[in-house]
Amino acid sequence: MKRAWMEVTESEQQMLEIIRETDADGFRIMIERRDGVWEVSVAGKSQEKLLITRGVGPSFDEAWNNVAPPWT
Repeated sequence: MKRAWMEVTESEQQMLEIIRETDADGFRIMIERRDGVWEVSVAGKSQEKLLITRGVGPSFDEAWNNVAPPWT
């Protein structure tokens, strides 16, 4: 099977690494684009505390960069 490779931005690479490495219960990433505005929401439980953060921007990269990382 031949794999197709695509180029990803640094923000997309960070998101993929977090998805692969997280061990938070109920981990969720929601990405929404509406009327040209991107919204990225990240949620998960860590030590029984629910952590939710969100970023908004005119591109995925800007929205992702506006997310205050709860995983750190």
